Amino acid sequence: MINGPESIDDAGPRAGERDEHELGALLDFLHRDRGFDFSGHKRPSLARRVRRRMVAVGADSVADYIVHLERSPDELAQLFNLLLINVTSFFRDPAAWQALAGRLPAIVGPHADTPIRVWSAGCSSGEEPYTLAMVLCEALGEDVFSRRVKIYATDIDEEALALARLATYSPAALESVPAPLVERYFTPSGSDFVFRKDLRRDVVFGRHDLLTDAPIPRVDVLVCRNLLMYFNAETQERLLERLQFASNPGGVLFLGKAEMLLSHGKIFSPVDLKLRLFTRVPPSVDARAPADGGAARASRQRSASRREDGAPSRDPADAARERLRAMFSESAPIAQIVVDAAGCLVGASQKAAQLFSIGPRDVGRSLEDLALASRPADVHAGFERARLERRPVQLKDVERVLASGDKAFLDVDVTPVIAGPLGVAGAQITFVDVTHSRRLRSELRRANLELEAAHEELRATRLELRGLNEELQSTNEELETMNEELKATNEELETMNEELQSTNEELQTINEELRQRGTELNQTHALFDAVLASLHVGIAVLDRELRVFTWNAKMTELLGVRPRDAEGKHFASLEGALPLREIAASLRAALEAREESRRTLDGKSARGDALKLEVRVSPLRGEGMRGVIVLVGEVG
Repeated sequence: MINGPESIDDAGPRAGERDEHELGALLDFLHRDRGFDFSGHKRPSLARRVRRRMVAVGADSVADYIVHLERSPDELAQLFNLLLINVTSFFRDPAAWQALAGRLPAIVGPHADTPIRVWSAGCSSGEEPYTLAMVLCEALGEDVFSRRVKIYATDIDEEALALARLATYSPAALESVPAPLVERYFTPSGSDFVFRKDLRRDVVFGRHDLLTDAPIPRVDVLVCRNLLMYFNAETQERLLERLQFASNPGGVLFLGKAEMLLSHGKIFSPVDLKLRLFTRVPPSVDARAPADGGAARASRQRSASRREDGAPSRDPADAARERLRAMFSESAPIAQIVVDAAGCLVGASQKAAQLFSIGPRDVGRSLEDLALASRPADVHAGFERARLERRPVQLKDVERVLASGDKAFLDVDVTPVIAGPLGVAGAQITFVDVTHSRRLRSELRRANLELEAAHEELRATRLELRGLNEELQSTNEELETMNEELKATNEELETMNEELQSTNEELQTINEELRQRGTELNQTHALFDAVLASLHVGIAVLDRELRVFTWNAKMTELLGVRPRDAEGKHFASLEGALPLREIAASLRAALEAREESRRTLDGKSARGDALKLEVRVSPLRGEGMRGVIVLVGEVG
């Protein structure tokens, strides 16, 4: 039960209904106040993770936990980290990655010159899209990769995306990467490793909700691993229809080990079922956007019924315009615009509107009239080329002058929308800001500076349980999730225990050394004081500025100055029985020329009696030592 950790089904059907109601109240709160919709996730898995957080904070009911969430913003982050399970690693399931690499030449055409679009959906902390980059580089070569490939990596978790953008990983995280690939694609940064900056510019990270945001279109390789298993059957079907719309004909869908698609053969057909490689089954001819369940099917049936009743069929030009509008999505994760066959604006995404200051009044304006680049003709020429050649065109480093006077640079992809006998209905144009990466390459040529902070520790790598039973998929999904969470917690506890043990041992060692050194220092001080007190001559040790460092009892007797009054004072200022000014030259000679001198001087005792005093001035000897020793004794 959500209310307590010890009873889930012990109260029968009523308890189950109450649990479902309370979980629904929490999910409504998260959707209403935080904008996260978990309604499509599997309820048992969500209930178990919520219960875990409730036990951790001591909440007795969901209502109490919601109050705790409202009062503690940090708890919301803890809950999302648990609900959005970010289990990932480099080259996860190596055999599957090897199979994908073997199929890439047939998908992307190594000797062609068309853009290659790759989408890593649910990319978590970035290991998966960077694995894709390495696999594509090995298959195509770095020059072809930089010229043709664009990898779009999306996730709903902003914290995971922040880690992914840093592209910084610990040696433990790279254990599954072959050593030659680590050497080729990562550069050391302190104790960690950073993915190469020149290849990093071709990986674009962005927040994207698979359930609500428009899918990225015309994708050749679509990787969505171990994500579908967290959703219920209805939501899985919606997602697969969206992924079908996103995929290019002949493209490949790469899923995780727990995902079979046995009941979705009309959407994707298997290429290698064991290794979870699928290819898109083309949608019906009248599908122009991701299916919208029964409503979309009913609409198509109504259209067919009207044609059967003798109503005139729809104008192909209207169909083309509808297709253009279907491609347009204001919530697209990248900056994109859609234009018609005349090059006039049909619509723009929110990111494009912000980037180019596009408003409702700009709809219908020509590309040449929009402030898309320093030379509007560049983008328009790319559109004309794509329209005439009826194939995608890519423009690199298109210059744009900002309002501040600074320059920005964009990579522009122009993809024509083919409209059958009408030719080209228009085009979809996407913009990727590469100003930062261009500046980064320039700075790297001048100096090898770190441009991205790497102060946050990467979360521990969590491995999933192997040996999934394909016939009991639903049960195994829950078991796999539970084992991943338990293993991650255990690893964290073991790591903390080892760190605490190591720190304790270091502190004990340091404490013992300090104790021994303190004893030795006390013994040395006692010995030094005893030696000075035992001598029958006056001794004064002066530092490099001729100030008194130490002063024995005989010197106090001769000069009538106590040690605490002498220490720290300039030696020449301590007038007494000894005419100190007469030996000033000897002091400087001993300090500067390292010369020793001996003189006999007339002096007076503290009682006023005349004395003959022998004064010996010697430099202080020893490595790194500089000072003077003055010895004063009575003659006769």
